[in-house]
Amino acid sequence: MDPLSRRDFWTIIHDLVTRRGTTVLLTTAYMDEAERCRRVALMHEGGIVAEGSPEGLTRELAGRLFVVPAVETERALEALAGRPEVESAAVFGQAVHLLLRPDTDPSRLLEAAGLRDARADPAVPGLEDVFVRHLAAARPAQRVGLAPSRSRAAAVASAVVASGLTCRFDSFTAVDAVDLDIGQGEIYGLLGPNGAGKTTLIRMLCGLQRPTGGSARVAGLDVAREHVALKGRTGYMSQRFSLYRDIGVWENLRLYGGIYGLEAARLQARGRELLERLELADYAERRTGSLPLGLRQRLALACALLHEPDVLFLDEPTSGVDPLMRRQFWELVHGLAASGVTVLVSTHYMDEAEHCHRLGLMQQGRLIAEGSPGEIKQKAEALAGPVVSVFARDFAEAFQRLHPAFPGAMLYGRRIQWQSLEAEADLLRARRLLEEAGIEAEFGQKAPTMEEAFVCFMERNHA
Repeated sequence: MDPLSRRDFWTIIHDLVTRRGTTVLLTTAYMDEAERCRRVALMHEGGIVAEGSPEGLTRELAGRLFVVPAVETERALEALAGRPEVESAAVFGQAVHLLLRPDTDPSRLLEAAGLRDARADPAVPGLEDVFVRHLAAARPAQRVGLAPSRSRAAAVASAVVASGLTCRFDSFTAVDAVDLDIGQGEIYGLLGPNGAGKTTLIRMLCGLQRPTGGSARVAGLDVAREHVALKGRTGYMSQRFSLYRDIGVWENLRLYGGIYGLEAARLQARGRELLERLELADYAERRTGSLPLGLRQRLALACALLHEPDVLFLDEPTSGVDPLMRRQFWELVHGLAASGVTVLVSTHYMDEAEHCHRLGLMQQGRLIAEGSPGEIKQKAEALAGPVVSVFARDFAEAFQRLHPAFPGAMLYGRRIQWQSLEAEADLLRARRLLEEAGIEAEFGQKAPTMEEAFVCFMERNHA
């Protein structure tokens, strides 16, 4: 479910809770959605690994999560990962996210790691950070490298270029005059509500759907005139992984090797290499349908990488995968990008968008905003102001008092928040309304999250 649909869904939930006193028990794979709940239980393999309020669970990581912006993220990660002061480290876009052990000085850590010119910015932990920490303790992960076994094709100025790219189905326009310019080795994320045109755009760039207007070149090839040759230069991983579940893991690889026209010797060598690197070798003879979702995801990635493409398209590749497997998947993607592979990914996970170097927000077939995750959030704040936040133990009564005055207010557990261009005035008014009702609360403001930025752009473009 995309963020706009989730917002509508949660409006209904808020009404049930605050007006009717209904108790709601919810299951979800979205950590940002779980943060809206009053209490959460994080489950794994049939057991509860952590339980409490979102505020309480994230408090244990307060002051320990940092973001280290880096031009050479892989080098920075290599310097930091494995040090005794570092509990976990992962690349997110153009930065390294660090979870440090208690009482660690981040400045001294960077100096000791040889990163004297770097800085460590404090970050606000989320439930996904909590979940990943608990799962990683029980299921430690090894970093998997995917360096190419052949030389990357000669660099082109831009790996993906589109000008006015359009796709119409009779009177319906699925993609409307989209312009793109994506560099080699860049991870570019497409965000948008259901039906925004993301999948159709990817299919055109893969050569699977013929454009009805405009032009595009991928890996230097024209998507309309050279779509046969394009197949050998691109990899595509669809939403459902496009695997044949009734045959084995190795048989799926053989099938894709035939589709890509690989010679038997190359298929054998490359297939075995990918099985080893993606930790699938022990499952080579297993029926694909019997594999856990995370392993099927890795197999689908192996099939898409079998012919060593220059550009990789991922269409919502982590739907339903647990947060730790999602983090591990993104480590693979960052490794591919570092080796020169260009990655274009569509996703509904707002936390996942932070992994991309740049984002394109789509609505009704059009690209309505573009920039790095940080730039997108800054633009949203410039458009609609910071987020006003009110934390009240008597959250239901507080919400009832505030919502008529602030129709955009939404509940996040016991926290009520909304975006405002008049944040200071809103805080004073909210404080007065709750004081008159005898409701104790804490007040503050913060920068928009990626989800809030997404909703801001979608609502303004729709208006």
